[in-house]
Formats: sequence, structure tokens, C-alpha cells
Amino acid sequence: MKALAIFGSTARYEREASSDIDLIGLYDEVAVKSITEQSVSLFMYPEKKLVEMMTNGDLFALHLVKEAQPIYGNEIFECIFSKFNYKENYQQEMNVSMFVADYILNNYEMLKDYSEANKKLSWSLRTFIIAVSAHDRKPVFSKIKISEYLSFPNLTSQDILVAINIKTFKNKLPDSIMLKIKDIFSYLAEGNNSSPGCEMDIELASSIIKKIGIGYSGLFVGGQ
Repeated sequence: MKALAIFGSTARYEREASSDIDLIGLYDEVAVKSITEQSVSLFMYPEKKLVEMMTNGDLFALHLVKEAQPIYGNEIFECIFSKFNYKENYQQEMNVSMFVADYILNNYEMLKDYSEANKKLSWSLRTFIIAVSAHDRKPVFSKIKISEYLSFPNLTSQDILVAINIKTFKNKLPDSIMLKIKDIFSYLAEGNNSSPGCEMDIELASSIIKKIGIGYSGLFVGGQ
């Protein structure tokens, strides 16, 4: 391993009891790998892959630039992070997160795996707001800052925080929470100026949907 850094809530000194300890390591292999033991997750990235993500303005790369704390290999990370270049816009990320959320909300009663669906709803909300903040060149990643970044009619930042925290729910969400989540995504959809199917990462959206247990093979045929 050429370099190692910690990122996420632990690096922000915001770790909670349910939080994982996230580490990223750099090596010379070809594939991205992940290893999880209890609450510790190690993500191994080829150095060339991470450089590519930096130059392409990837949101995960931006997360690392803003918050990663090197454990060793500081000079290597500094060199890689210096290559970060914002995308012109983050509409694709907004579209994918909105599509995934819309699909889950419209099919929630038929789901086989509520735990995974709740995680993906939380992911969709966080990703959408992070993408907006990256587009504004004011990126936020902590739950508190994400919950406060946008204003919603008749909803508070605490409502947004509750929606983000559903990733810890193992079972079907209560109706009261589902109603607020639907309101949140309804407001986000109103503010999302992209036309349906525009700049959609079909492979990414499909891989996310398949994990929640209701996907069917023709889901994205025709650019739905």
C-alpha cells in the first residue's frame, strides 16, 4: 500500500455509534477493492483511477479533497488532490439520485428489502444535495451541513436530517416519515431543471435499483 487516509464522519470528528470508520488506500493494482471488518471499511484504489476521478470532478474525489486526513503518504495524496477539477455541472448526479428515489417511492410497498431501500433513499437525498452544493462550488458532506444547505417550504432542517438518517432503519418506514420524504423529493424535482432521461448514467442507476429487490431486466430500456 502506497498511501492511506481516513475520510467520512471520523475524519470530520462527527462519528456516531452507527458510523463506519472509512479508509482509502492507494496501490498499483488495476481493480478497485473494498474490505469491511465490523465497523471498519477499507477502499483500495489504483492511483491512476483516483487521478482520473480527480480530473473528471467526481463527487467522491471531491469528498476526499475536502475532508480526507492522510495517515501516511501525505505527499502522494497532496499531488493527487491537486489535480481535482470541477465538472461544468453535476446534473447527471442529480438525475441519477432523483431517478432512484422516484423509483423506490413509487414501488415501496412491493419491496423485498426495506433496509437496502432506506439506505438508497438516504443516498439519493444526500447525493442530490451534495451535487447541488458542488455545482455551487460550495461542497458540503456532513449530515448537518447537508440538512441545512437547501430551504424547503413547510420543512425544517431537522426534517431533512431525519430523512438522511433513515439509512439506519431496517424495516418499513412509518407513514409520517414517508410523507415528509415524498415532500422533500417533490420539492427537489420541481427545482431540477433537467428533462427526463437527460444525462442519465444508466449503468449506475440500474446497479443501485437491482440491490433493493424489485428490479426487472427491462427497467432502463428506452432511456426510462
